[in-house]
Amino acid sequence: MGFHSGEGSRDFQGADVPVRRNERYRIEPNPFNKQKPDLRVHNWNETFLGFTQEVAIDEASRCLECEHAPCMYACPVRNDIPEAMFLIAGGRFAEGAQKFFETSNMPDVCGRICPQESLCEGACVLTTGGTPVRIGKLEAFCTDYLRSTDGFLVQLTVPPSGYQVAVIGAGPAGLAVAEELARRGFGTPVLLRFPQLLAGQVASLSTAFDRAMEEFDYPGGFHPVFPIKVNQNRPVVEALLQSGWSHSLGLEVGSCPEMLAATSLALPPDALTICNGYKDANYLDALNGLAISLVEVGRTQEALAYVERTIRLNPTDPRIYLNFAMIYLRYGYQDEAARALRHGLNHKPDDLHLSSRLAWLLATSSKMSVRDGNEALTLARTVCEKTNYRVPATLDILAAAYAETGQFKPATEMARRAHQLAVMSKREDLATKI
Repeated sequence: MGFHSGEGSRDFQGADVPVRRNERYRIEPNPFNKQKPDLRVHNWNETFLGFTQEVAIDEASRCLECEHAPCMYACPVRNDIPEAMFLIAGGRFAEGAQKFFETSNMPDVCGRICPQESLCEGACVLTTGGTPVRIGKLEAFCTDYLRSTDGFLVQLTVPPSGYQVAVIGAGPAGLAVAEELARRGFGTPVLLRFPQLLAGQVASLSTAFDRAMEEFDYPGGFHPVFPIKVNQNRPVVEALLQSGWSHSLGLEVGSCPEMLAATSLALPPDALTICNGYKDANYLDALNGLAISLVEVGRTQEALAYVERTIRLNPTDPRIYLNFAMIYLRYGYQDEAARALRHGLNHKPDDLHLSSRLAWLLATSSKMSVRDGNEALTLARTVCEKTNYRVPATLDILAAAYAETGQFKPATEMARRAHQLAVMSKREDLATKI
C-alpha cells in the first residue's frame, strides 16, 4: 500500500507493460453481459453473467490508483480497493480476493448487493468524466475465482466457549458479526426477519379461497379473520391487518383482553371481528364497550350485531338493553328503543336504570306511538320511592311524567326539588338542564 503515502502509481496491465494514468483514463468501460429476459424467467441464476478474465484485467486497469483513494474511504469496511484493482489488473485474481478478505467477511456477497453506486463507485474520480471502475463486479469476480480454484480461506478458530450471542438480522453486517464471534468460540444463532412473509401468506390464503369459490360456484363471500390468541404481539397483529387490508382481514377474539386489544386496532371498513365464546362477565363488558365504540364511529349495524350477541350470551344483564336502547335512540328509532327497555325490565323488573330510561322516553318522546304518560308516571314514582326522592335526575323524570299527564302543579314541585338537589350536590350541569 506504499502508493497511498506518495510513492507514485504502479502502472502495468497484464504483461507488466507500463500504462500511464492518461492512458488508463482512455480505456473504455467494459459492458457487463446479462441473461436475456426470456431465459432468466426460467431459472434462479444471477442476471449478471460475470466478467471473463480478460475483461476483468481490462476493467481493473482503468483504476487510476489515486494516492488519496476516495473509493477506499467511501467503503464502510475500508476495503483497500486500489490495491485489489492493482492485483486483478496483473492477473493475480486470488490475491485480489484475499485483499478484499482482509477487511470484509463476505466480499462475494458485498460485491453483488452493496450499493456501490453511492459508495465506492460513487466516489471514483472517473465518475466526474464518465463511468467509474466496476468495483463491485470485480470484487465478485475475484472472490468467485478464488472459490472455484483454491476454495475460500480457512480461518483459525478457538475452541467453543459454551456461550452464545444471538445475532438479529442476516444482512452483511449481521453475518459478519456472527462469523467473527464464531471464530472466537461463541455460538451464534441468527434471528431472521421476513417482512413480506405475512403479506404473502394473507394473499395466498385469500387467493386459495377465491379460486375454490369460483371452482365450486359458491355464491357467498369470504371474510378472513386472524385469531388474535395465536400471536398477541401488537406489531405482528398490526402488520397482518395492514397486509390484509385489501382482503378485509378481521380478527377473532375469545376473551376480554383480546377484545380490548381488538378495539384499539384499525380494521378495514368491511372487516369482521368474530367474538368466539363466552368466558366471563368481563368479556360481556368488552362486547358492550365494542358496541358503543362502533356507534361512535357510525358503524351502527355492527354495533347492533354485538349487542344481539351479548343478549344471547347473557339475556339477564340490564346493561345490554340499555346499550340497545342507546343505539336505537341515536338514530331516532324510538319504538325499537322502548321495546328494548321493556325486554330488559321483563328480565329484571326492579332495575332502576332501565325504569328511569324508559320513563323518560315515555314522557318525552317526539312520537305519539311511544308516549305513555301513565306508564311513565308509574315507573318514575317507583324509582323515586326506591331512591327516597333524593336523586335529582329521577325527580326530573318524575316531573316530566307529571307534566305529560297534565298534572302541572306536582310537575313544577318535582322540578323545583330536582333543581335544589342538583345545586346542593354541585351538579351544575344537571341544574342548568332542569
